[in-house]
Amino acid sequence: AESTFDDGGIDSLWATTANWSGDVLPTAPDDVRINGFFAVQHDAAVTTSINSLSLEDTSTLTVTNGTLALADVSRTTAGSYLQLNASTIQTGNLHVDNVLTIDGGFDWNNGSITGTGELLLNGSANITVGTSSVLDVDLTILGNADLLGSAATLNGLGQIKNHGTLNIYDTPTVDLPVHNFGD
Repeated sequence: AESTFDDGGIDSLWATTANWSGDVLPTAPDDVRINGFFAVQHDAAVTTSINSLSLEDTSTLTVTNGTLALADVSRTTAGSYLQLNASTIQTGNLHVDNVLTIDGGFDWNNGSITGTGELLLNGSANITVGTSSVLDVDLTILGNADLLGSAATLNGLGQIKNHGTLNIYDTPTVDLPVHNFGD
């Protein structure tokens, strides 16, 4: 079933029941749609499993705590913005078991991207490697990405396949395969 964010709870939090169509939180079989001008924050220290995500228009989804798990093909459209922001206190993680295509912006600041799927980056990205940055899926860059983070290591079971533009600043340690077919 489709579950649409409507901000009926007026606090923009994923975990607020009133913010979803029918006032029901999305669950594993649901296809989640966030469209319009919403700035949604997933800040609960829980794993939220959904079937798919469609982040549209100029909406923003920020995962600052817990894990957002995507089972099926998901997409963010041009103009939208997906943020994965973890800190020393909170752990914002993304779990992808299929393909997540990012046509909008993507900001990954620490945290982990796990699963058996692939991230296709068509838009632009800022990837700031932190002390707990793990990439267990393949990251295919078709757009532009900046990789930053001094005295930090990006590791995991995944690989980076660059077919676009990958700029590396602050010389982070990348302890996984990087295949450069682009700039």
